[in-house]
Amino acid sequence: REEAHGGDLEIKDIEELKDRFQKGDLHPQDLKKFVAEYLSDFLKPIRDRFSKGKPKEMLEELEMVLNR
Repeated sequence: REEAHGGDLEIKDIEELKDRFQKGDLHPQDLKKFVAEYLSDFLKPIRDRFSKGKPKEMLEELEMVLNR
């Protein structure tokens, strides 16, 4: 976050994140931006694999794993 808005935050766990958000120490837009960036980073290996492979076969493989 910009210094004018409190600067960067370092949050150690989900409980602290919830607490800060509920108290209003973390703006909804900041939380939204963090979650979007986290999900993008988390899903990057999957996107990369789909872009290099055969999506149909990978979807079938994923369905097998999920249906176990």
